[in-house]
Amino acid sequence: MTTVPFNLQRLLREVDSLKAEQFPLPSHYVAGFDEHTRESYATLLAAMLLAGGEVSANASRLFTLLLTSLGLGSIQAWLFEQANQLDQNQLKQFLRIAETEKLGPCFVLDALILSRLDTPISDAQSLLLSELVALLQVPEKELPVLSYFASKVLGLPFDHELSEDSLVPVYCVQVWSELLGISPALK
Repeated sequence: MTTVPFNLQRLLREVDSLKAEQFPLPSHYVAGFDEHTRESYATLLAAMLLAGGEVSANASRLFTLLLTSLGLGSIQAWLFEQANQLDQNQLKQFLRIAETEKLGPCFVLDALILSRLDTPISDAQSLLLSELVALLQVPEKELPVLSYFASKVLGLPFDHELSEDSLVPVYCVQVWSELLGISPALK
């Protein structure tokens, strides 16, 4: 009897890709905005990923899931190209949109999750995120809460205590609600 070699790794990759289709992330808060806003938002997230060096397979996969939740589809490669070409005018445009629509905390949370998925945030990512946090004018009291939520989504320990007045808008955690165990009533 002759046996055909079985490629388990290929089949596991296929099963894994079906999981993404079967269990997508919930719709992102930013999905309700126009395409330009969604693309600007995603381009800055792509820049955060690229700042860390080579983008891991896990980070690429999560970014793809996030893009789907943003209603953008399979434009990851294009977004990486856009991120490499970001200029001051595009940054100003993003900052204007983010300020008007209060997207700063959402962006910081998404950036922390993507940047810390496989490894600690790199020095370059930390520097870029710090600069963006300053430009986005995310209130300092929200940063520990955003870090807490990112840690919880990623299953990482969080050693700092949160103060009682530490809050972030619920819409910022909407896309991560299932991973955070947040009730659908709070979405």
